[in-house]
Amino acid sequence: MRATALLSPLPSLFLAAALALSSAAAPPALAAGFDGNWQVTVKSEYGDCDHRFTIPVEVRSGAVRYTGRYASTAKGRVRDDGHVRLTFRHEAQVVEASGTLRPSFGNGGWKSATLKCSGTWIARRAR
Repeated sequence: MRATALLSPLPSLFLAAALALSSAAAPPALAAGFDGNWQVTVKSEYGDCDHRFTIPVEVRSGAVRYTGRYASTAKGRVRDDGHVRLTFRHEAQVVEASGTLRPSFGNGGWKSATLKCSGTWIARRAR
């Protein structure tokens, strides 16, 4: 089985967080500026992973949550300055993502040692 089959929910999700959130908790009042639903487009630039896909995520009080259909988890936070760091897990696969969010969009990078892939992500507020 190719890593691609396991990756699809992963990169998007971790990005899904559309965002890689830092482990330091953001003050809820400041991080709340990023609250809402986001669509994260994940692009693979290295390795044998899906080339491009989009995943849904939600930010609430600075915490990022994957809202897609896969049984996956995302753990991360958006800091008050918009910096995000996130870890996404799907079965035995792990993806790490980081980047920056602004009021309506964001971008950054991701990598996975377990999948041997890496790439970039772009997030936009869902309408």
